[in-house]
Amino acid sequence: RGPNFFRVARQWISIRKCYELVEVAEKRVGKYDWIYRTRSDLVWVSSLVPSLLNLSQSHVYVPAIGMTHVESYKCMNDHVFLCPRDLCRPYFHLLEIWESPHCQDRNGYPVLIPHGRREPPTENYNLMQSPGMTAQWFFFARYGGRRPCLLGSSWECCGVVRELLLFYAMARTSRTATIFVQCNSRMKKDARREVVRSREYR
Repeated sequence: RGPNFFRVARQWISIRKCYELVEVAEKRVGKYDWIYRTRSDLVWVSSLVPSLLNLSQSHVYVPAIGMTHVESYKCMNDHVFLCPRDLCRPYFHLLEIWESPHCQDRNGYPVLIPHGRREPPTENYNLMQSPGMTAQWFFFARYGGRRPCLLGSSWECCGVVRELLLFYAMARTSRTATIFVQCNSRMKKDARREVVRSREYR
C-alpha cells in the first residue's frame, strides 16, 4: 500500500459501478459490441472515439501516449480503455483479485493473477505481486502481461493489450490557475514515434 492506495481504490470502485450500470442497461437494450471507458478530465485534440473498423475483437486497447514514454509501462495506460464486449470483464472487475475469498496469504497455493474472463476466481491462489510498479500492472497482468516490457520487445509482452494512437492532454487545477491543460513536449515528440508503432499491430 502506498500513499495513493485509497485514491486508486476509489477510482476502481467507481469503474466497477459504471460497468454494473452497463450490465443493467444491457438487460433492456441488448448486449453492446464494445465498451469505451475514458477519464472525464481529458482534453481531446483528436477524435474521441477511434474507428473500430481496424480493431481486433481479440485485443483490448489503451492509449500509446499521454501517461509515460517509459518502455516498461507499455500497455499500462489507464486513462482510456476500449474493449470488445467479451473481453471487458477483467478490467472492470479488477478489484475482485483482492476481494475474493480465494485470495490467500499462505504457502501451498499457486502464485498468479486470475484472468477473470468469465467469472470471479473459483480456486485458491496467492496473488502475484507488482514488480515495483503501479496499480495498472494488475489489469495488464489479467490480460496476459506477466513482466514489464523491455526496450524493443515484441507485442507479445503485452498479452492481449494493444496500444492506440490517441491525442489528448489532462485538465488540472492548481493554486495559480483554476483549470489548466497539462501539456508538454513529450506528447508531440512521442507521437511521431508511436505513429509507426501503432500501424504495426492493427
